[in-house]
Amino acid sequence: MPGTHVNRLFSASVLLSAFLLFQVQPIVGRALLPWFGGTAAVWTTCLVFFQTLLLAGYAYAHLLIRRGVPARVHVALLGLATLALGVTTLVWGTPLLPAASARLNADPIVEAGWLMALSVGLPYFALSSTGPLLQAWFAADPANEGKTPYRLYSLSNLGSLLGLLLYPLVFEPLFGLHTQGWLWAAGFAGFVLAVASVALKQRHVPKAGETAPARPGQLVFWSALAATASLMLLAATQHLGEVIAVLPFLWVLPLALYLFTFVLCFESDRWYRRGVVMPLLGLSLLVGSALLFRVHATHPVVLVVVYCAVVFLTALTCHGELAKSRPPPGQLTSFYLALSFGGALGGAFVSLLAPRLFKTNVEIDLALAAAWVAALAALLRDPAGQRRARAAMGLTLLPLVYVLALDLADFSKRHPKESSRSFFGVVSVRPMPNGIDGHFIEHGGIIHGNQLHDEASRRVATAYYGPSSGVNVAVSTHPRRLAGEPLRIGVVGLGVGVIAAYGRAGDVIRFYEINPDVQRYAQDTRYFTYLSDSPARIEHVLGDARRSMEDELAAGQPGQLDILVLDAFSGHAMPTHLLTSEAFGVYAKMLRDERSLIALLSPAQATVETVLHRVANETGFSVAGIVNADGVKLPEYPSVWILFSRTQETFKRPELQRAQVFVDDGHLPRLWTDDYVNLLAVLKWTIK
Repeated sequence: MPGTHVNRLFSASVLLSAFLLFQVQPIVGRALLPWFGGTAAVWTTCLVFFQTLLLAGYAYAHLLIRRGVPARVHVALLGLATLALGVTTLVWGTPLLPAASARLNADPIVEAGWLMALSVGLPYFALSSTGPLLQAWFAADPANEGKTPYRLYSLSNLGSLLGLLLYPLVFEPLFGLHTQGWLWAAGFAGFVLAVASVALKQRHVPKAGETAPARPGQLVFWSALAATASLMLLAATQHLGEVIAVLPFLWVLPLALYLFTFVLCFESDRWYRRGVVMPLLGLSLLVGSALLFRVHATHPVVLVVVYCAVVFLTALTCHGELAKSRPPPGQLTSFYLALSFGGALGGAFVSLLAPRLFKTNVEIDLALAAAWVAALAALLRDPAGQRRARAAMGLTLLPLVYVLALDLADFSKRHPKESSRSFFGVVSVRPMPNGIDGHFIEHGGIIHGNQLHDEASRRVATAYYGPSSGVNVAVSTHPRRLAGEPLRIGVVGLGVGVIAAYGRAGDVIRFYEINPDVQRYAQDTRYFTYLSDSPARIEHVLGDARRSMEDELAAGQPGQLDILVLDAFSGHAMPTHLLTSEAFGVYAKMLRDERSLIALLSPAQATVETVLHRVANETGFSVAGIVNADGVKLPEYPSVWILFSRTQETFKRPELQRAQVFVDDGHLPRLWTDDYVNLLAVLKWTIK
């Protein structure tokens, strides 16, 4: 008969499995992010993959418990998972981090799923099934008669919460990806030993078959609540990633709040009170809806606070209602199976279905509406004594519908001439405002270049590339340009092709663009003619820029570039793999000689100058900045360009007197590498 020691082993095993379950998600997501252009869809794809595996793990646990399969079967699965992790580690040289040789060059969602399945599929499946199994074994043990296994579920979510929070606060700032992978693998080995010890003690425990199946209506209700909470989590996370930045902190924070509601709701009934939570939910839904059409005029801190509050209150409502309706232990695995099915359903809608159904990001609108409907459904199912909650839902209905309608109408009012959506986000072609004859491309809420159509202006560079910009200084003052010789210019990020306006006969301008929709619109002469008007020879390379350059170098094709322009910040997403020391090593090989320059458009939402100064020092570059914030007139935009040269003598040329040379003050941050990036440290969060 198990004693206190065994029960502690139950608790430790549940805690460790949940910790590892959610610690691995940001590790794998962070590893895959550079491979797909740093887009926000990488994280939502990861979440859907892990939710699907969680569903599979819960189904496996449900089958084992219902059929009364011996615990040693699960021990065998743990052994296979350990073997799989060992094999990939031997092949790739490190746990969890796929090698480039594993890539398929397929659809990004398919390829990301394939890479995650190879790197962590079987270990994650084993982890996901362990929680329900341990709880079922605990409930079936006669020594635990009268004890609820749902306290273990609360403990499981506490472990998940710790795994998530410690990643951005401890693991990411302190350790590189390879070290993170090895630490996780060590933790997994400890988990296998702990669970095997528990499982082997179950030989004398009676088989734990379900007492009675749950009713279909009950299963639908559980799944719908779980789907609503998951829908809100993924929609809000994707929304924040697109309008602020794509970084693990903004993945982890909403997910941590989501998990914390499980801890509260299943630890005790006292934490969820409809009369308090539902009025707050209604208010948060209204505020979140109102911010949708003012998102780019709202400070990032406000956006994070509001949408995290929406996620928390939605999840607290849904999970609180789930806790109120939880079944007896005999239906425990059915309950968890319904929850995991709903979670996977909500995630699949955001990541897989919505991009194919809608040309715009309306998932957040739908999630806000769904949260209201879920709260109402819970009240209708159990209406007794909930006057304050019913009043709150009733009072917020009309304002919520009105504000959501305004948001959807706001998109229509701006008359996109063209709009398309892919893994890389929503790209729209829109007419210039105020009756100006011209068009611009909008991607992730950010304007990626514009062009005026009148004959006097159509060949003039605009936006961040205008006459006073750093990129014009780099091109017009280059020694080869001053000597009348042709230039070879590489450009990372096409936009509408504005930089082609600086091309002359004999020049070659090669654009590297990852999004096919952007390339298609930039070449559509109904809207943009920079590419077709340029006397330079224009070349296009579709795919991730760094990988394309690496392929060119591997094929024995040095770039021989005179200028390399980096402007690849899609929306607010920052592809950090383009800013590491390894990336600048690639750029150095692409440049022709010491007269060559790299011009990087500094992202407005981050202070990367000190990071880039450190990277430049390590890779043999000198750094200077050109700011054109004052006196800039539309259609040119204020900008900060950072110039890199192999020699500091470059910036002593009279033509570059505007350049402000960066000086090492002795406080440069830790070097960014492919293994280590700390984007959170450079984001601008101060309220101005």
